Amino acid sequence: MTDGRMYAFDPQEAGAALFVHACASLRAPYVDGPPPEEPEILAAIRRARDPDEVIARLSPADPSKAFVNLPAMVYGED
Repeated sequence: MTDGRMYAFDPQEAGAALFVHACASLRAPYVDGPPPEEPEILAAIRRARDPDEVIARLSPADPSKAFVNLPAMVYGED
């Protein structure tokens, strides 16, 4: 975190939350209602002192094996 605190997470739960959020975000423009709520892990990554370092730790070595585009989820890129 930007204030030096640590954020602990379960990798499987965080990965599942990111995947479900990515799927819901893809559907969001086609369904009525509010956009999907972001998982806590995304907010924690944004609050990190160095978000890019956290993204690198959570991303596979081969980007083609990633289930989600984490940089796009964190920074809002298309």
